[in-house]
Amino acid sequence: MNVENVFQSDLLTAGGGHFLKSTEIPEVPIATRFGKAVAINERVFVCGGECENRASERIVQVYNVLTKKWSTLPPSPYSHSGATIIKDQLTLIGGEDTLTPISKLVTWTGEEWLELYPPMHTARSSPGVLAIGDLVIVSGGVGAGSRVLDTIEFLDIKTKKWIQSNLKLLRPLSSHHMALCGEYIYIYYWGSAFFWRMNKKNFMASLT
Repeated sequence: MNVENVFQSDLLTAGGGHFLKSTEIPEVPIATRFGKAVAINERVFVCGGECENRASERIVQVYNVLTKKWSTLPPSPYSHSGATIIKDQLTLIGGEDTLTPISKLVTWTGEEWLELYPPMHTARSSPGVLAIGDLVIVSGGVGAGSRVLDTIEFLDIKTKKWIQSNLKLLRPLSSHHMALCGEYIYIYYWGSAFFWRMNKKNFMASLT
């Protein structure tokens, strides 16, 4: 299926706006770029980015908005993972194991990292991840042979089964962010943002 049948796309420039440094939030203890951030209640989890050493890239940093303090979880088994929340638990998707892309998912149960969901069809490091209802969308990332991907697959949370899709990104991407706002899916990548308006009927038809 052609992507234009599912999404209307356009390019948003990053000009005309800027970020302000917060004086209320202490700096993240481990400097990270391209990290992913997801929230559960009063906690914000930062993970999956690039740090100054490999060991630090497996650490999930946690900010408590009530105490305004940072803490860390035990190291994840993998680095450069995508992140989302499934059933109120932090789940890391894909990533790297000794520089090799993986397809596994690991979930923080509050006590340990466990594989509660089956692996993806495609190994992906630094994919974009977005949960919508009972579906988790995983897009792009770096695959085997350091090839940047444009493919998309979906996890059905209820059945715990992966769905391969004919739908593809407008171009290969990795280390990008995905967010849903109203009827739009926003994809942010290195200073530019694509906004996609989802045609839900054709979107569901793209799932095979």
